Amino acid sequence: LMKCSGIEKRAAMTCADAHVCPPACTCTDTTVDCRDRGLTHIPANLPSSTTELYVFSCFSCVLDPCDQDEFKNAQREVRLEQNQITYVPPKAFQNLRQLKRLDLSKNSIVEVAPRAFQGLQSLNSLVLYGNNLTELPAEAFDGLGSLQLLLLNANQLHCIRRGTFDPLTDLNLLSLYDNRIKSISNETFHRLQKLQTLHLAKNPLICDCNLEWLAELQEARNIETSGARCEAPKRVSRKRFAALAPGKFRCKGMRLEWL
Repeated sequence: LMKCSGIEKRAAMTCADAHVCPPACTCTDTTVDCRDRGLTHIPANLPSSTTELYVFSCFSCVLDPCDQDEFKNAQREVRLEQNQITYVPPKAFQNLRQLKRLDLSKNSIVEVAPRAFQGLQSLNSLVLYGNNLTELPAEAFDGLGSLQLLLLNANQLHCIRRGTFDPLTDLNLLSLYDNRIKSISNETFHRLQKLQTLHLAKNPLICDCNLEWLAELQEARNIETSGARCEAPKRVSRKRFAALAPGKFRCKGMRLEWL
């Protein structure tokens, strides 16, 4: 049984306290701005009118499902970039059901747990660029059926598991720019019927028969691939992905088997 410390203390908060701006932050209208204030934790007891929370440069901040009351009133946007967060636990934001945009960019995130964003049923933008992710669990994005924009650029992703993006049926822009991706399973985007833009540039793509399906998908649906280029094999090296006909994606050996 998980017990969240501090709940009793928060429950005793008076109505007057509900409108007090957290120390070291600036509150204007519906925004709580705690950028570059040298914080050591995410501020607690936000004003009840809060729809936007900004916390930057919090060098020992962690995301804990037990602390969700600290920003549960933020209904439009939560920006937690540049805070050296390393881990996003399961259901880290499950009470923020009305949240539209979540920005976790430029942290030091190395792991996103399965169902980390479950409960964010209204979220339409998730920003995770500039972290240290090397892979994602298949259930990383469960519960994000309203998501339209997902930025995973400037990480170190080298493998995308089957089913990772399946819950994102409303997604129209996915950025995988500047990662270490060489190939992608042919079922990776099959449920993303609204996908219009797929940023794949600055990846060491091996443009052989294992990516023929992606060339066919890009051609059939006119998906923008943002200048992606092939690194190998040599006969297509440095050529633009979108300029190659699907028949150019050939293999000498066996096709890859994906887990």
